[in-house]
Amino acid sequence: MVEPDGAPSGLGATGLGATGLGTDLEENLICSRHEPLEGALAELLANAGAHGTARADVQPAELFIMANAIATAAESAPDSSTRLLDIAFNGITPR
Repeated sequence: MVEPDGAPSGLGATGLGATGLGTDLEENLICSRHEPLEGALAELLANAGAHGTARADVQPAELFIMANAIATAAESAPDSSTRLLDIAFNGITPR
């Protein structure tokens, strides 16, 4: 997506930084946006892992990268975002 001033927007706007292919500025921007959430997410993941409702080895940064990848993909196919999130959260095994 693009803002009216021509700047990229959305989670996909800084996608390269999350993959290590972006600039230092992009990587710092991503880190500064995630810092307020990372502690809370780490606590939620630890609690869920302890209760068997989430994998104990999942790290907050991995979830940010996954969300960024899904947002980037959904920018080119907006109708796919719900489906991609369903696959990400529920896996590919039959239900």
